[in-house]
Amino acid sequence: MKKESQRKTVIGVVGTAKNTGKTTTLNCLLKEAARRSITVGITGIGYDGEEADTVTLLPKPRITVQPDSIVATSERCLETSTAPVEILHRTGMFTSLGEILITRVLRAGLLVIAGPGKREELRMILGKMMQYEAGHIFVDGSLNRIAPMSAVDSVIFTTGGSRSTDIALLSSEMHAIESLFTLPLVQTGILSAPESIEVPLLLEARDVDDLLPVFRRGQSTLFISKYISSPALARLTDSCTNGRESIQNIILPDPFVLLMNENIVHTYKSIIALQQHSISVSYRCLPRLEFITANPFFPRYSGSTYSPQFLNGTELLNHLRSSCSTPVFNTQETESSLLFDACFQ
Repeated sequence: MKKESQRKTVIGVVGTAKNTGKTTTLNCLLKEAARRSITVGITGIGYDGEEADTVTLLPKPRITVQPDSIVATSERCLETSTAPVEILHRTGMFTSLGEILITRVLRAGLLVIAGPGKREELRMILGKMMQYEAGHIFVDGSLNRIAPMSAVDSVIFTTGGSRSTDIALLSSEMHAIESLFTLPLVQTGILSAPESIEVPLLLEARDVDDLLPVFRRGQSTLFISKYISSPALARLTDSCTNGRESIQNIILPDPFVLLMNENIVHTYKSIIALQQHSISVSYRCLPRLEFITANPFFPRYSGSTYSPQFLNGTELLNHLRSSCSTPVFNTQETESSLLFDACFQ
């Protein structure tokens, strides 16, 4: 394959739940890259690529790789893959499925992906993959293992009936996700100002209670460098919006810190409440939200088995498109070239 001359880009593909079309979306992008003779890299956060869903036992698409693709996956995954590979580098990093290896695909086939679960490990693996001439790199992930996604340049979200059969709820959630990606980057110099305080974690409401007295002494900027939980965010929002604190700026590492909380809509409402009280919320790092894909499929449990069912695809797309300004596609009906171009426009 030809070497890609464009700037190398790392794109995360994030499923909001199992069976929302993440693997289908990824396969469409890989297929189009191969058609255009672009060498790509592929890795993932955690485990994916199984033949059937481990809960419903319904068939699910596996990741199809093309010759010359650079793939980072765990060693035992190669035992069940149909694509032969050449091992390029042993990373010395391990998952439950063995050491993560950087490989080159020798012949097209199906491959199981199990990559790193930590942000710094993912960054190191991405850097090594680029040394082996991977152009654009795709990272397979999901909401329940989203923290390492801060290493990507841009992100695609997949949602659908498997997340919820309530179309209005799906639309509200995707609107909240999109909105969290519109918060600004932190202003230069604000973190180094003497009025700034850094804390790595706020896990419980009482952690916020212990911290807040500092802000009654004139400090104005709070940098939460790793994570804030839903209860802690709720307590922080309540304290700030009731005018008891001097906090003017809240800085987070990236949007994924907020998406780790289970109720994304509630999290978004907390951010809105802070902004309405003239409290700035910003990020140190902000990947682009490229597009959203919608999958009407969901598994329905009946008796002792699951069967495939489908939401009204037109209604699902219309609701999502009316709620989000980000492009929304149905991967079952959209040409691969359109999805690929949407990544690199």
